Amino acid sequence: MHLAQFNISWLRQPIDHPDLAPFVAAYDPVLAEASAAPGFVWRHTESTSVPRARLFGRDAIVNLSVWTGPDELAAFVRAGTHLEVMRQRQQFFRAHEGPSLVLWWIEEGTRPTLAHAADRLSLLGEEGPGPDAFTFGGIRGPG
Repeated sequence: MHLAQFNISWLRQPIDHPDLAPFVAAYDPVLAEASAAPGFVWRHTESTSVPRARLFGRDAIVNLSVWTGPDELAAFVRAGTHLEVMRQRQQFFRAHEGPSLVLWWIEEGTRPTLAHAADRLSLLGEEGPGPDAFTFGGIRGPG
């Protein structure tokens, strides 16, 4: 089994606003670090532009990736350029109600869609952590 992760954020400004320049500048380095990180398997886009989608009736910044497990994902999230961006997240992203991150187990070789990921995030928000949708604080073993 592999671990899928999906997170969603709403920007404070349009993507080309000068206040977001540090976020946009960090995007490619974060992708490169993720791709080289132990345990990284796949991400939903190879694009070098910040991935945006219309979800929950709003334009959002999205990240959908697959990892070999929670320890590998946590090691990436808590280090390098990604950590620096997260320390500045109040400058870039709006606060929102409900969860912004969801994790779930998938069969190796599975490539989740954004629609599937949004459903998992909704499930987490509606029912709380469970075997089909959880967070780092409530990781459950596969199966």
